Amino acid sequence: MVKYLLLQKVRAMIILLKNYTGGAVALLVTACIGIAYSWNLVSLNAEIIRNHTRELLVAICLIQAAVILFQKRLTARIHPASLQFFYNSDAFSRIVRFEILKKVITKIPIAAVLALILTGLCLTGQTVWLGILLFLFLSEGSQIAWMKYNRVNPFIWISGYVISCATFVMASENRLWICALCAAVIVMLICGSKMIRVDMGRYFNDALSEERTDCASRYADMAQMQQIMAEQKANKRYKLKFDKMLEKREYALLWKASTELYRSSGGVKIILIVPVLFAVIINRTNIAAGIPFLEYPAVAKMVGVLCYTMAITSLRGTITVQANKFQAKHRLGMFVPWPEKKIFEAYGLAGAVLGAGVTLVTCILMGSPVWEICLAGIVTAAAFWGAFLALSKGVNDRIIAYVFNLIIFAIFYLGTQ
Repeated sequence: MVKYLLLQKVRAMIILLKNYTGGAVALLVTACIGIAYSWNLVSLNAEIIRNHTRELLVAICLIQAAVILFQKRLTARIHPASLQFFYNSDAFSRIVRFEILKKVITKIPIAAVLALILTGLCLTGQTVWLGILLFLFLSEGSQIAWMKYNRVNPFIWISGYVISCATFVMASENRLWICALCAAVIVMLICGSKMIRVDMGRYFNDALSEERTDCASRYADMAQMQQIMAEQKANKRYKLKFDKMLEKREYALLWKASTELYRSSGGVKIILIVPVLFAVIINRTNIAAGIPFLEYPAVAKMVGVLCYTMAITSLRGTITVQANKFQAKHRLGMFVPWPEKKIFEAYGLAGAVLGAGVTLVTCILMGSPVWEICLAGIVTAAAFWGAFLALSKGVNDRIIAYVFNLIIFAIFYLGTQ
């Protein structure tokens, strides 16, 4: 049984590489370059990393918490055909054990790489110790994600994760805490086996959906992928709603703009967050010192300003697209009790609030004085408001984008040290 499961994975990988040969080669080259740069950066900052091991371990805890909270894929996925034909049989038990073992094995190289980085690329006894701790911690994270999927009482798995994070960080400094971490892992395994009742109907549907998505991407079936995306978008359930806010008509349009921003795709949010974080990192830390030209403060500042400007420009562009779509529906006959100017004002206000918030957080992280932080937030909000006001008056969007980018670039360049 295990042999056939492994053959299935190998065949799927071969088909994937065959259909994406060019992309696989480009990805391999990019990975080699990225690994070389990462190795150089870690080597240059080995002493800094060793001096901040505890902070980095806390960061790993936060990242895993985000993965547990927001991941959509199944923790351990069994092929739908195996579920269909082998459920409640001895063969199914072997399949489950194989999937669990595979999940555990994948944690070993991740833990090893992280341990090597945390010890400054030096293979010592501390590296092995951190590797064991990371392996236990990551394995427990998968178990907690499985408990969350099966709707175990949130208090149980959240408290269990908090305890495991605390023991994980403490065990890195005092080896006696390894007993507590192992005990936490065992308790979570017992809770998982005793309290979890798997909804096999839901699990089968989720596994079937993931297999359908993987199959379409594996064979590069663009039509099928577009169909899957349309179905997922239509069936998506949103948890954040503003029904109580709609009692006053003057607020309804503003909340519509706000919910559209909240429900933006993950790619839009990444485009906003990643450049801003990169701008802060290269200007406030020495991590990028090994990258050519970024060791010079003037060049690093200019690159950071460009990254920040790109993020804010992407935010304005996203909101502009949403406003134009709503205006187009209004012109095509959908009745709304607001004029076009009011529509753009609402979207401009939502963008001004979010843009000012991003600017304030960024300037605070950059260490700017209080008066510069306040001025940057006010000017960013005014730039958003002015851009949408000009758009409502029919000004060409290219002209608006040029002036908007110039203002954002200038205020962030002058407002950061």
